Amino acid sequence: MTLNIGCCWKGLLLLSFLLICVNGQTSGPYFMVTFPAVIKSGSEAKLCASLLKPNESLVMNIHLVHGVQSTLLLQEKAEEEFHRCFNFKAPLVKAESVQKMKVELQGETFRTTEERKVMFKPYNPVTFIQTDKPIYTPGQTVNFRVVTMDKNFAPLDQQYRTVVLEDSKGNRIGQWTNVSSTRWILQRSYELNPEARQGMYKLKAFIGNRMISHDFEVKQYGSFLHWSQSGSAEDSDALAVEISSYVLLAVLTADSVTRADLGYANRIVSWLVKQQNAYGGFSSTQDTVVALQALSLYATKVFSSDGSSTVTVRSAGDTLHFNVNQDNKLLYQEKQLQKLIATYSIEVKGSTCVSVQMAQFYNIPTPTEAKTLSIDAKTEGDCKTFGQNFILNFTVKYDGLQERTNMVIVDIKLLSGFTADTSMLKTSSGTYRKPVERVDSKDDRVIVYLNEITQNIPVNYQIQTKQVLQVKNLKPAVIKVYDYYQTSDQSEAEYFFHCG
Repeated sequence: MTLNIGCCWKGLLLLSFLLICVNGQTSGPYFMVTFPAVIKSGSEAKLCASLLKPNESLVMNIHLVHGVQSTLLLQEKAEEEFHRCFNFKAPLVKAESVQKMKVELQGETFRTTEERKVMFKPYNPVTFIQTDKPIYTPGQTVNFRVVTMDKNFAPLDQQYRTVVLEDSKGNRIGQWTNVSSTRWILQRSYELNPEARQGMYKLKAFIGNRMISHDFEVKQYGSFLHWSQSGSAEDSDALAVEISSYVLLAVLTADSVTRADLGYANRIVSWLVKQQNAYGGFSSTQDTVVALQALSLYATKVFSSDGSSTVTVRSAGDTLHFNVNQDNKLLYQEKQLQKLIATYSIEVKGSTCVSVQMAQFYNIPTPTEAKTLSIDAKTEGDCKTFGQNFILNFTVKYDGLQERTNMVIVDIKLLSGFTADTSMLKTSSGTYRKPVERVDSKDDRVIVYLNEITQNIPVNYQIQTKQVLQVKNLKPAVIKVYDYYQTSDQSEAEYFFHCG
């Protein structure tokens, strides 16, 4: 049988038609395939296939062909008429790409193949993140929306792989996974902790491999006052405490301190005491010394020889009382909360000023992401005999923007059951190898003070360790490096006992 294949191609509203008929007639068999002539990269595209008046059992195959690659989109075997529509995922392209839609129809006595071109255009949407205001105070609710638009700024429905909220130190405090926009807009909210850290926060939205971010500020107004280093890429807690303490000392050492001066100083003190850790110190030795000196001077200026206060801490199932009077005003009082997850209120009654602090301790996984400072450590030595000496090798590297760092601290936590000998950090004359400035060893820790680290020049050191007690299921230990003045610039790593 001689087949006279006729076909027609039409473009209507970016819709392509592929029509095949036999002998130029519509008595059958014939088929029609429709699909967009232009498709956006990575989008869901619709394809419809119809087979009409088959006169035998036929198989229809539809392929998307690009070069030597061929992707089967549809395979349908039929003896009767059918009409099917389905969505397929358009391939990802970085530039405009013309590919072919190939249709094959085959039976015992009938076989035909037709191809038509289809263009895939790169999909480059624009995504915006907006917050309802640029500055928030701790305890407020952050309302934000994420909108994705095409190149003509028409809004699109979009699925976001992850949306995260990070605080001023890069800690992830909020996360939404696999969320989609509703009527083109994704809206979410997050309630800040009343004790939220101040500084610049960042919202990030991830679409595939793309990341979009938006910054906003968390700032305390009114009763708190402090200063921080200007022009710094990242605020330093230690420097902010130290600078603010020097300002407080300047205010309180004036020739005559007025009541207004004390009110101004109280705003600085209120901020300083919020920065104290659970042990009464601050970020580093330097800022702790200056801050405690300033706070002590303030205490002498507001000293009163009489009065007392009672502090009451309440929750649904817990009540704690603290009495502060002239007999115990220098006594540190501490009580443990019985229920960790609860809402607590603090009430103070009396005529004296008291400082109240709540501390929560918890374990967190060791971060693996290094900042400008990085550290790596490993042990080596003979594992055959117990009690042998082992070498702990550690390498510190700085790859920041400055030529060299401030003083750098390496805090080494020893493996359980091990002791350390730091003599390998010294030269033959007994002095420390540069840039080692000082070494402190106590119990299970070794603290190494490095005068500075030069940019992109790793420094390698060794200390000798000895296993004095065998410990089953020995866990790794943490070695930490941080800038003495920029303590936020830090990195941690775990090291293992290689004989374990």
